[in-house]
Order: sequence, then structure tokens, then C-alpha cells
Amino acid sequence: MTTSVPEQAQQLLSAVYNDLEFTRGTLIPTSSEPGHGASEDTWRDIGEWLILGDRLGAERVFFVAEDPVVLFSELAGKASEEEFVAAYRRAWSLGRARCLFIARDGELRVYALTEPPPRSLDDQNPLTPLEIVTRAADVADQLAAYHRDRVESGLLFEDKPYREHDGRADQRFLRDVQAATDALVRAGLPRSVAHTLIERVILIRYLEDRQVIDSDYFQNVAAQRNPPVGKQPLLEPDRPSLGAQSAFIPYLSSPQLTYAIFETLERDFNGDLFIVSPSETKLVAAEHLLLIQRLLSGVGVAGQEPLFLWAYDFSVVPTSLISEMYEQFYSAGTTDKSSTHYTPQELVEYVLSTVLTRKVLSEKPRICDPACG
Repeated sequence: MTTSVPEQAQQLLSAVYNDLEFTRGTLIPTSSEPGHGASEDTWRDIGEWLILGDRLGAERVFFVAEDPVVLFSELAGKASEEEFVAAYRRAWSLGRARCLFIARDGELRVYALTEPPPRSLDDQNPLTPLEIVTRAADVADQLAAYHRDRVESGLLFEDKPYREHDGRADQRFLRDVQAATDALVRAGLPRSVAHTLIERVILIRYLEDRQVIDSDYFQNVAAQRNPPVGKQPLLEPDRPSLGAQSAFIPYLSSPQLTYAIFETLERDFNGDLFIVSPSETKLVAAEHLLLIQRLLSGVGVAGQEPLFLWAYDFSVVPTSLISEMYEQFYSAGTTDKSSTHYTPQELVEYVLSTVLTRKVLSEKPRICDPACG
């Protein structure tokens, strides 16, 4: 009898779980809510990662202590290369994970999550798996280097592909955000204003990727202006074909529309981050917004290393990483040496996953400030 495609993929993943002895460690199914595959104590410690793992499409996560080190995913049928890149991009955006196993029809691939995803299938740095296994019977021998013992001891990550980790999302994100801020400062903005703009656009991209706001939201903002401004042409920047597809980015070519969006978001979300001071409107010019547009779309600016703000899937970027951005900006703008404090991350993710939805937004609620960690 012919084995179905899902069964073939599952056989390969099962061989990894059992033959490499991941089942003897902390291997937990992902879940969008507490009570599925993890105890209450376990959920308190690693619940955020299980929610994010479920969102990015992972089947299970292997933890070392409380770190989500290895992700296991499955693609249906004859998955295309674009689907592999999309799965890699989501897993890379998680930041803390180090290794990704993806199974599909008759094939298991292993990737190191150490570099940003390629911009396109023709990228000069294509996505290349470290290993490809086609038979479950070969997993134990061919993937012996990935045995649970080597993962838990850290020996695996002394190998070359994992030592070179400057391209990991948790390493790149804060550097990219700081580089974007520096570019705005060089363009004449005070650093405090540059911080505010970057924080806002990152939060908007987060809301987009979470599908809380979409192109209809922005079009409605434009149509409700008096007079309506929805018919004016918007500059469409060149964007990576395999990266973020944002409806917001083109609106940055219009200062009037950009600030109308900020005003509407401030009203809908009751968030301090979207409040625009009179001094900001005098300082921010079209050239500054066009610079942000270039940075978000991966065009970058001359004389600096490429930015990868286009590459992040903010629906799975951990809130802890976003919080680090806010804390970095907060620390840069104050002489207060005391620590900032945040709600536990797993609680934040669970509350936002159940509260921050498009349906709730349509009812125009007053909800917690999205800028809060």
C-alpha cells in the first residue's frame, strides 16, 4: 500500500524524535493556548514560545532549559522552494531558535537559523540546507551530529554553521533598529524623534503581520480625510519577493497619509506611542519618511551594511525582543538607571492572541497600550 504524503513526512519527523532521542528531553507540542501538551508550571516558563511556535507552523519545539533551541515543522505535499523559504523566514524571526527541521513528501531538511532569509530565489546567498535525508531509516546515521546529547551539551553549536551567528534575528534586530535610527539622525532628526518614528512603524508592522490591521484599514483612513486623499499616487518601493509584503510601506511616501494613519491608530488603540507632538510635525519632512520606507523595504542607504527590517515576520517576533527595543530607546533618553519592568511574556502573548484581533478592533475598543512590554 502506498504511504500518503503526510505519513511520509511524519515518519521522517518521528525518526528524528525517536532515533535521535529528542523524546527523552524536553520536546513539547506547540499550542495556541494553555493546557495542550504542557503542564501549568511548564506553560508559565515557556508558554510564549509554544504560542509563537504554533503561529509559525512548527509541530514541536525542543527546549534546553527554557530556550527554544530546535524547531520541527512539516510542509504538505510537493512543497515549493518558496514555501521552504517562507517557513525558514518565520522560524528565523523567532530569534532564539538555533536549528530547524522541515519534513515534506519523502524529504527532511535541516537548516541552521543563523542568517536572514534570501530576498528572492535568485538571491546571491540562497537558502541552503545543511542536511537532506530522504529515508527514515537513514536518520540515525546521517543526522548523528544532531543527537539530543550534542544539542543539550552545546557541542552541536560549536560546529561552524552555528558559530557564525551574527545573522540570527535576535542579533540582527536591535542592530538594524539602531542603524535605522542613526540614518534618521544623519538626515537631520533629533534622536528622540527618530526613536519615536522607528517605534511607531515597527508597531504598525507588528499589527499588520498579526492581521489586526490591513490594506482596507489604511484605505479607509485615506477615504475619511476631508477632503479624501485616497486617490493620490503612492510610491511603491522595490521589495523583496520573499520578504514582508506590507500594505503600510507605500503610505510612507505621503506625509499627510502617514500622519493620518498615526492619528487614527492613536484613537483606535488609545496608545501613547501614536500621539504626535507639535514639534514632531515641524521636524519630520517627506525625506525622512521616504528614508524609513527605504529601510523597511530593504533598499537601505548608501555606505552601510544591508538592513533586514524587511525580513522579519512580526507575528512571531517575540515580545521580549520588541521590549528590548523599547528599553534600549528608553535607556538612551534618560539618566534614570533603574530597571524597566514588564508583564511576563507568556501572559502578554496569550492576552494579545485572544484580545488583539481584527474583530475586536472593528468594535473600536479601548485596550491596553500596545507599546507596553
